[in-house]
Amino acid sequence: MSRICIGKIKAAHGIKGLVKVDYFGDAAPDAGEWCEYLSHPQDDTSIVIRFKNSQGKSLWLAEVEGVSDRTKAEEYRGTSLYISRDDLDDIDDEDTFYIVDLIGMTLVDENGQKTGIIANVQNFGAGDLLDIKMNNGKTFLVPFTKAHFPHISHEEKTITHSNISNFT
Repeated sequence: MSRICIGKIKAAHGIKGLVKVDYFGDAAPDAGEWCEYLSHPQDDTSIVIRFKNSQGKSLWLAEVEGVSDRTKAEEYRGTSLYISRDDLDDIDDEDTFYIVDLIGMTLVDENGQKTGIIANVQNFGAGDLLDIKMNNGKTFLVPFTKAHFPHISHEEKTITHSNISNFT
């Protein structure tokens, strides 16, 4: 089962055991409802959280089930929150992607020749960058734009590239 990291506990907040969660999803979490998340990328260790209120674009205050003081809340600092890939909604828009679906896709040129793979996706604040690993072993980052990557096939798991020769 593929797992997606949807957030991370950044710090304890206050004296009553609340935590600050950096939530990575586009849609806001269901505030007020208890939700179970996996807290490890491979095993079935889980954590139950109730999001309380937003503290900005992606930062949320939340309760961890069974935690009622700051000392215990601090033990959760750095804990990642995972969901199953199967729990994510299907995307109907051809220009919208889950990052996890892009990683590992085969990179092909405009003639259909395999040239490399997408090793990772990075975002340092100015937009998504595809971390490309070419067949010759070279790696580099390319802005994830329609000009550089005009076609993506989810069925074939390929991304067609053009205009990336100045990055190689």
